[in-house]
Amino acid sequence: MNNRNRNAAISAVAQQEQPQCKHCQSEDVRVISETQYNFFLSTLPVLVAIIFMFTVHLAFFFLIPFVLHFNGRIAAKKSPLIVCRSCKSSEIHKQG
Repeated sequence: MNNRNRNAAISAVAQQEQPQCKHCQSEDVRVISETQYNFFLSTLPVLVAIIFMFTVHLAFFFLIPFVLHFNGRIAAKKSPLIVCRSCKSSEIHKQG
């Protein structure tokens, strides 16, 4: 999905007055953007790489760009993510 389609999907979800969960029809849902998803995916691996860099070997510093790159690609595929607070189900919003 290219940037234009992804941005259109994000804005379509954001413009909905009350997005609903497809499983339980609840309106108590949270829309997670690509930036938030990337941050949540990357925080722990980057912190672990920094800790290993200081305790084990300096070469772990070179893992950080790879972690950020691959987690960015994953976040681009799976955003915007809709998470229901009632039944805890999650779904990827697909345009169309």
